Amino acid sequence: MKALCNKGLKPRHHRKIREFLNDDNIQFDETAKFQEFMELEPIIQNMSLVLTDISETASQEYSNETLMNKMQADWEPLEFTLNVAEGKDSYIISGEAIEAIQTALDDHVIKT
Repeated sequence: MKALCNKGLKPRHHRKIREFLNDDNIQFDETAKFQEFMELEPIIQNMSLVLTDISETASQEYSNETLMNKMQADWEPLEFTLNVAEGKDSYIISGEAIEAIQTALDDHVIKT
């Protein structure tokens, strides 16, 4: 039951579970009834390792998505000025932004 109630499960995981259980009628939303899951209990017991694996994969993906969204949000408020590099077809970051960028990069590299 815990594997099927994982908040990280996305529609792609639900499809995989439906395919695995060979039952396209299983609902994984707020309209799903506990009784419907209980009717599947004997089947689910025999397949719990696969369902647990799908659920754990969903949890890891959810964790990664959450972390990626947080890292993206960390970059949004950063502002910096670019100065044209004389004689070159490139730019130079100027000001205090260099330290903020380096700090964010270091932190995100470690998290990644």
